[in-house]
Amino acid sequence: MCRVIIQFYIVFILFFCLILKGTLSSSSTTTIDTSRYYDYESLTELLRRYANMYPDIVRLKSVGKSVSNRELWAMQITDNPDDVEKGEPWFKYVGNMHGNEVIGRQILIYLIEYLCKNYGTNERVTKLVDETNIFIMPSMNPDGFELAQVGDCDGTKGRRNANNFDLNRNFPDQFRKTGQPTQQIETLLLINWIENNPFVLSANLHGGSLVASYPFDDSHSHSENHYSAAPDDDLFKHLAKVYANWHKTMHIEEGCRNWNDHFPGGVTNGAQWYDVPGGMQDYNYLHSNCFEITIELSCCKYPQPSQLTTEWNNNREALLAYMEEVHKGVKGAVVDDSGDPIPNADIVVEGISHNVTSIENGDFWRLLLPGEYSINAYANGYESVPAQHVTVGTGDATVVEFRLTSISKRMQLTTAKVFETLQPTSFIHHNHDEMEAFLEYYANAYPHITRMYDIGDSVQGRSLVVLEITDNPGFHEPGEPEFKYVGNMHGNEVVGREMLLLLIQYLCENYQRLPEITSLVDNTRIHIMPTMNPDGHEIASPSDTTGLLGRENANHIDLNRNFPDQFGRSTGVPQVETLTVMRWIRSYPFVLSANLHGGSLVANYPFDDNKELSQTYSKCPDDDMFKQIAKVYSYAHATMHFGHPCPTYPEYFKDGITNGAAWYNVQGGMQDWIYLHTSCFDISIEMGCDKYPHESDLPGYWKANKPALLAYMSQVHKGVKGFIMSPDGVGLPNATISVAGIDHDIRTAGGGDYWRLLVAGTYQVTASFEGFQSVTHEVTVTEGSAVQLNFTLAKGWAETQDFNLPQNASHYMSNEELIEKIRNLGQVHPSIALVKELGQTAGGLPILAVELTNQHEDSSADRPSVALIGGMRGDEPVGREILWRLMRHFAAGHENKDETISDILDSTRITIVPAVDLDLFPNSHENDCKERSAKIEVNQEAPEVAAILSLFQNQNFSLALSLESSGFWMRIPLDTPVQNSRKTKGFITEDNRLLSYLAETYALDHSTMHMGNAACNGHVFPSGTVHGADLKRTNNTLQDYLYLNKDVNMITAHVSCCKYPDVSKIPSLWQQNLIPIMKFIKKANQGVHVSLVNEQGSTVTDAVVSQWSHTCPFTFEPDQQRFHKLLEEGKNTITVVAPGYSMTTKEVTVKRNQMVSITVELKLEHTVRYHTYDEMLAKLRNLTFSHPSICALHPIGKTKEFRQIWSLEIAINNHKVVPAHKPHVKFLANIHGNEVVGRELLLALAEYLVASYGTDDLVTELVDTTHIHLVPMVNPDGSRQAEGEEGNCDSTRGRNNANNIDIDTSFPVNQMNTSHHGVPPETDLLIDWMKKSPFSLSVALYSGTSVVKLPYNYINKTKEAGVNVTPDDDVFRYLASTYAQAHPNMHLGNPQCSDKQDEHFDGGIVNGAVWNAQSGSMQSGSMQSGSMQSGSMQSGSMQDYNYDSLNCLELAVYIGCCHHPKNMQLQSIWHAHRKPLLAMIEQAHFGIQGSVKDHRGNNIIGAKVRVEGRQHVAKTSQQGFFHHLLLPGTYHIHVEADSYQVTDVEVIVPNQGAGNITVILYKERLFFGLSPSMFLMLFGVGLAVIMLFILCLIRVCSDHKYGQRRKGFYRLDSDRMYQEEFADRMAMKAFNSKQTLLSNGYHDNISGSSSEEDVIFNT
Repeated sequence: MCRVIIQFYIVFILFFCLILKGTLSSSSTTTIDTSRYYDYESLTELLRRYANMYPDIVRLKSVGKSVSNRELWAMQITDNPDDVEKGEPWFKYVGNMHGNEVIGRQILIYLIEYLCKNYGTNERVTKLVDETNIFIMPSMNPDGFELAQVGDCDGTKGRRNANNFDLNRNFPDQFRKTGQPTQQIETLLLINWIENNPFVLSANLHGGSLVASYPFDDSHSHSENHYSAAPDDDLFKHLAKVYANWHKTMHIEEGCRNWNDHFPGGVTNGAQWYDVPGGMQDYNYLHSNCFEITIELSCCKYPQPSQLTTEWNNNREALLAYMEEVHKGVKGAVVDDSGDPIPNADIVVEGISHNVTSIENGDFWRLLLPGEYSINAYANGYESVPAQHVTVGTGDATVVEFRLTSISKRMQLTTAKVFETLQPTSFIHHNHDEMEAFLEYYANAYPHITRMYDIGDSVQGRSLVVLEITDNPGFHEPGEPEFKYVGNMHGNEVVGREMLLLLIQYLCENYQRLPEITSLVDNTRIHIMPTMNPDGHEIASPSDTTGLLGRENANHIDLNRNFPDQFGRSTGVPQVETLTVMRWIRSYPFVLSANLHGGSLVANYPFDDNKELSQTYSKCPDDDMFKQIAKVYSYAHATMHFGHPCPTYPEYFKDGITNGAAWYNVQGGMQDWIYLHTSCFDISIEMGCDKYPHESDLPGYWKANKPALLAYMSQVHKGVKGFIMSPDGVGLPNATISVAGIDHDIRTAGGGDYWRLLVAGTYQVTASFEGFQSVTHEVTVTEGSAVQLNFTLAKGWAETQDFNLPQNASHYMSNEELIEKIRNLGQVHPSIALVKELGQTAGGLPILAVELTNQHEDSSADRPSVALIGGMRGDEPVGREILWRLMRHFAAGHENKDETISDILDSTRITIVPAVDLDLFPNSHENDCKERSAKIEVNQEAPEVAAILSLFQNQNFSLALSLESSGFWMRIPLDTPVQNSRKTKGFITEDNRLLSYLAETYALDHSTMHMGNAACNGHVFPSGTVHGADLKRTNNTLQDYLYLNKDVNMITAHVSCCKYPDVSKIPSLWQQNLIPIMKFIKKANQGVHVSLVNEQGSTVTDAVVSQWSHTCPFTFEPDQQRFHKLLEEGKNTITVVAPGYSMTTKEVTVKRNQMVSITVELKLEHTVRYHTYDEMLAKLRNLTFSHPSICALHPIGKTKEFRQIWSLEIAINNHKVVPAHKPHVKFLANIHGNEVVGRELLLALAEYLVASYGTDDLVTELVDTTHIHLVPMVNPDGSRQAEGEEGNCDSTRGRNNANNIDIDTSFPVNQMNTSHHGVPPETDLLIDWMKKSPFSLSVALYSGTSVVKLPYNYINKTKEAGVNVTPDDDVFRYLASTYAQAHPNMHLGNPQCSDKQDEHFDGGIVNGAVWNAQSGSMQSGSMQSGSMQSGSMQSGSMQDYNYDSLNCLELAVYIGCCHHPKNMQLQSIWHAHRKPLLAMIEQAHFGIQGSVKDHRGNNIIGAKVRVEGRQHVAKTSQQGFFHHLLLPGTYHIHVEADSYQVTDVEVIVPNQGAGNITVILYKERLFFGLSPSMFLMLFGVGLAVIMLFILCLIRVCSDHKYGQRRKGFYRLDSDRMYQEEFADRMAMKAFNSKQTLLSNGYHDNISGSSSEEDVIFNT
């Protein structure tokens, strides 16, 4: 029996193993392990094994080795593999050309096995092998395969070879406009294999779609959807259809659904699908006798191994049928009269312009469709013969022989003398010392054309060395442009560095050898800096081709983020390398340059960033020129212009070029700074995907880049060039060249020479110079060399710019002179100038102000006002001198009826206060350039301060500007940080962008300020703008006071480095500042005019108009009955609040220097009042009934007293936004029945949202894009009890539910126990309801104080001061601060509740645990207030439950001190909270949002999205959508879902809005429905149990077998019985006692009895 049981379990185990094998195997008919893919080593072992197993028909051959030294194996399968059989065609399959497209690799392995196993037994296979010389190459790109990842269906990792080249773009191409790409070793090996073997038919197996693609793969136009037919187009279509029709699904599926493919019949012309220059199938057809198509085998490039069996079954018959096509058409031989073979004879088919040639034995094969053909053969040295008429059938090929007659051979030899070019032969990487030695060698070897110079040192003291190459080194030749190349800015990007060294060698060694090189050097001053970051290079690793080590300088600053940025966002303090290069660039009149990088393959042109920091095209004024020069490099490069740079990043760059910001945003880049601050045009060239390639790759890089480097340099001679001269013929340095329509000027060099790069066209070019009249000429620029255009200017800046007013000054005006001049101005020009006395100084001098405007206009009072102030400090008199000149400039302009002056005076009120601190001026000294002393500007006791403040007290100003000295920069508020202000965060104001914009407007038009390189008093601000607090923290400055107290946007222009410069400097300072001041004044007329009307059309004036996110109100213009505000360019949302009217928002788009006028219609607001339960329900139903398109009322469940809890959902599905992608936000109130204010706020919010939808821009957007859920009454039973308590602020009646349980502390929080009273029904209902929607944000409204509370609420005794914060505390604090700041006074942190006068909350926010700890057993006062329970009773906090269990961030907002205020107070409470409540809905759109899908595009429900370092987990909704609230920054997120592979993604959260991502997850392979790890674990446990059971059986059976003898029981058989009887007798004889025998031999071991009965029984 035991034997049977053991046999049964053995059979069971074998059967289980067979099942397991069937699960893991891809096919029951193959011995190949299809549970995995074969890497290079295992593939090699497999192929060698087959070669050894089938030596009669198999030979394993290597075509050569890959970049990484892996063999390109090709398996030959034929009946006589060592012979070339006459008449036998050659066939090949090539797989895995793209390393990550693996199905072809696998099915070719299976095909090898199939042919070998079935040879001799399968008639079809035997015939095919006997009659065909078959070659199968499973992997052409083994290096790429090793990098690819299983499950990566759509990616590019591993697609390219080890040198990062796409091998299917690397073959010579018939349609390339410029040089062919640098052929990779794999490409060269395949070319050699193709050209030296007589293949007739071939297929190249790919993945990523499901289609058979045939030549041509590209076209002359290189455009999409362009059918590019080969001469054998019909034949190719037939071959493709053969494969597609025999494939099980290709002809049915017709492509991949996830790509929206549609290929009729499963075939396509390659170029019609998409353009592929350099493809292998075209090369086969054009350069050999082989016809090849490309077969895309699967939609997923690298599917899971479980898919392999299906793919083999789908393709097996198609692979065989396609091979059989090699035997179709015509075949035969070409021989001479003697019957000897004629190789290389052309086989010509009439009407088809494609020939094949005979091979060495004279054989040929010509694939043709069935039909009648005229065919002939031609060979050099042989006479032609008449064509043969051949009929091609559907079966085997028709056999034809051509016999040619020999004629006398003639050879035409042409010789041409070729001047040999000297090419570099050494390709190595150079460290810094080696590089310097290299440069020194060429500087010494070619001193007549080179000069080596050092521009400075790096952080670590390495020289920044430049080699100059020109015919007169060391001198700027007037008329000769200067060019520069800079390499190695990122130390680990070394290709540019080495290419520049090779370029130096090439230029020097070929000078006066090659005419084009000689001309270039003779006519260009070339500067080459091989490395800008030598420190970074020294630590970079040669093996790190994609990393960051060495990218930054020694101070860990990215130098290409360190230059002054036009939007003020460069990284770090200016580095020594940056400053040195900036100084170098300004020292030479460079015209054109390039900055060589690595990591991609593209020419990148300005701008590199934009104001919004978005990935959008940032067009510079010379965009066309930049695109032209970028294309010159791209198309001269071997492969760049194809636009497909790197497999790691699936990018496409049309023409191989890109706008920098359109690619990705770079703040502080060098190319933008060069363009904006010099006369040079600069682009960044990414020279290759590997940042630090192996030395063996350098020849290829040189071959690809040399033509491009030379071609790009030649562009310096394009456009227009010439000289700007004075009347006496002297060149004018630093003169300006302007081109009409292009907002970018350049400057002349020291000799007055200039070069202005322009694309071909006709232009109006203007030359100007300070003190001279500008001259404009029209010029036509051609595509050839630069057009010569010279200018001679007549003197007269004053005449053209300043109405010919005198410029020179012999001295600074005294106070008396200034006062007299001002009063005289008012007397002479009363129509535009009104002189006012603001007050007097302590010394009794009048402080005068001059108002300039055209006063004859009645509406002058409604014009925007600008204040210009000078002389705030008496020892800085430059401002007063400039402002006096400005006043006389306006007066003269008015007299001359100047259009610009008239426009300004007609539209603006300009108030100029030339000098304030008049008393100090006489005691100051000219040429005092010491650092300014500390001074309190706004000293309320000083009469000067009172005078200046009176100006702003009596008039509303849009703009104010103070002109001061001690710097060359613009200073913006704040000068010192301010706390607890809604308008500021530290020293950053809410108007920071506007103030920065105004400052930049001034600085960019200032000839010195915008350069940002003027060091004053130890300070340099590269952007030209600085916050005062960053410069020197100063209290009580005028600009801070006006901003904080008067809502005036004031900035300060520091226009002179010296406090009190020499008077001779005043004319130039005036000329520098005139245009900036005029443009600043014009900004006052940029913004919006807002008129308000009610529904009857009557004007409303009693209102506050402001920007949505700002607190500063607009200025009211009483005469025009409108509001005015200066706004930044772009979209702005304005808010209107008027008594008795509903708050209204409108979006307005502001354009530069333009005033937009809008009219806002205000609607009467609804009165906020108390509602009973029934009244509340009636209101909710009425809203739902009246607005069914945006409202839905949902029951949550009934309380103990059978009152329903209701939720009002406000949202819309109008296809403006995909519904799945809308975040869910919830608001809850009346959780404590006695806290009734929150209920009324939510009812008011509901009514406001519904009534404003469609008319209010912000509300409409929020409703369109958000699911808003409102639960006004969580505790209706308690609320019912609280009725009648109106005015009783401290009442606790009705606080708890009908079971006297505090709902807010009854939630099952993980960390602590729940309430002692158990979970009330309201809690259960809320939990069920909250779980139904993926809430991102929640706001719960309470009362009893004024604060926003954050989790956690329970006290963690292990932490100091009771602090217990969540991992998302930063997000919570930001949200809470947003609410508190939007409230009129909550942010102040002083609720001023009657029973808690000393209560204070910093910023209006508090952590719940801290609050509990501070309050002891009670929060927010006594138990009677009831605003908060004790720490222990907060263990079941709803807020904590939301965070821990629902992954929802909830704020607890305490909306006021009184629980039940008077009905009349509700309206004002609503006014205080409506903006914060809306702000919370708006905040729900920040962070990251997106969807999680599988590789087929299906949504994945319930996927978990975690952020590294945070507890909060977002789960995907039914639509696969998720939303995660995060602050701006870069995060790593972790996405997982059941039965899917885990995926990690890096995501950037922008400053505004949410970062949108789509995460693709790939299925885990399942075994019997289990994951691999779970299956193996259970299988192991099961196997161990079975083995243990078998061992137990064996033990039991063993005991059973031998135990019978011990007990005296066994089966009697005659032989054994006699043997044992004989043994007994012998024993008895030996011991002479039966008892002895019995006791030793037959003792009963079980009973231990020695009785006689036992003895007898056992015997």
